[in-house]
Amino acid sequence: MAYIILPQALRIVLPPVTNYASGLLKDTALCSLIGVNELMNGAKSIAFAEYQPMAVFLLAAAIYFVMSYPLSIAARYMETRMSHGR
Repeated sequence: MAYIILPQALRIVLPPVTNYASGLLKDTALCSLIGVNELMNGAKSIAFAEYQPMAVFLLAAAIYFVMSYPLSIAARYMETRMSHGR
């Protein structure tokens, strides 16, 4: 089972699991401290106080990108590694 069924199942299950993990990253607390809502609400309050909304929202987007991009790279690597056996 570990040598035949599990590798086949991992190839099938890997893309939905990585999409689900990406969704969890977006919907739940990021880095266990900052949620997307808190990040955007904090950015909104700073943007209105400093009168530079574009810079603040770009910083918030950069923070979010830095947290989610490594997950997509890891998923792409795992998918290509699992597809070599086909």
